[in-house]
Amino acid sequence: MTFVEKLVQITRREWAGYPEDSARTLVGKLEAAARIVGRPAALEQVLRTHDVWVASQRTTIQAGSEMADAVTAWFGANEHVVRAQVLEIAKGFVTPPPVQHHVHIPNLAPINATGEHVLFPKLVSLLALRQHTYLVGPAGTGKTESAQRAAAALGLRWSYWAANPTATAAALLGYQDANGQYVSTPFRDLYENGGVFILDELDNSRDDLPTTLNGAMAGSYGAFPDGLVKRHADFVVIATGNTWGKGANRVYSGRRQLDGATLNRFAKVAWEYDADLEMRIAPVPEWTAFVQAVRKVVLENAIREVVSMRQSIMGGTLLLAGWSWADVVQVVITEGWAQEAIAKLRLVLDDPQWIEAERRIKASLPK
Repeated sequence: MTFVEKLVQITRREWAGYPEDSARTLVGKLEAAARIVGRPAALEQVLRTHDVWVASQRTTIQAGSEMADAVTAWFGANEHVVRAQVLEIAKGFVTPPPVQHHVHIPNLAPINATGEHVLFPKLVSLLALRQHTYLVGPAGTGKTESAQRAAAALGLRWSYWAANPTATAAALLGYQDANGQYVSTPFRDLYENGGVFILDELDNSRDDLPTTLNGAMAGSYGAFPDGLVKRHADFVVIATGNTWGKGANRVYSGRRQLDGATLNRFAKVAWEYDADLEMRIAPVPEWTAFVQAVRKVVLENAIREVVSMRQSIMGGTLLLAGWSWADVVQVVITEGWAQEAIAKLRLVLDDPQWIEAERRIKASLPK
């Protein structure tokens, strides 16, 4: 039985009204419980619970003052239950479930995009139309996982491969072994039988690999070591990268310039951080807010560091495991940074709200 249900059950007894001072005491206890979560919205939700309580007991007809004493006694005997229930209520209020959202594509059943990246519907639409797509954005924005989920949402097979400067065309096309037998690859399988090939970090590939990719993507047939192969109508490439293929930059110094003919074969989508998605998937809202504040400073000051959603997830996990806030900041964010870069974060790092956030997190952990 939930906390709210318990309150309603008590108010349905034959008691009506309770002394004003007892009501204030009870509200104070509810407020104290709300501070476990440390969010104004959580407190508001608990006070709404109190309003439900008052409205419910007003429907009774018998006079008496036992109600306050009964509920206060129950609260004292079940404080651990109340703490858990307030936390659960607050979670739903502070980070409400995402609004139901569906992608509508002609001739297909609606696809549930609830809780996905804000650009997920656009990716699904491009994939449904069998358009090769290049997702470009910073590290840790969920490009690769979103590509996998989009393929699954459309019922398409998919395979994943990460490009690197040493991989040759054989990684895509396969090769003839010493006995003259053709050794196939996931790329060949999907090319011939249909599916989504997710090519991660296209801008980190060898110079000749995009050229190999061009021929396979452009025509109706692809040249493989064992002969020409007809391209399946459901073969689609989703490539990801950290740059637009114009070469290295200050943050992604190892990225290569991509041939214009390669880029011309892709629809292009700028895949940036989705702050709402990050808040939903990371385990500690206060820490996620801190990471987002740090990222804002990094971007505004062109600091050559990456602060991604991975930092929100890793840092929140460590805090829930009992790590101190300062240690998490060091190992997850600032370790290895130049001192001048850290200095630019000083206003964020020294904000007193994080001290209070750490206290609340520690108070909520099992003893």
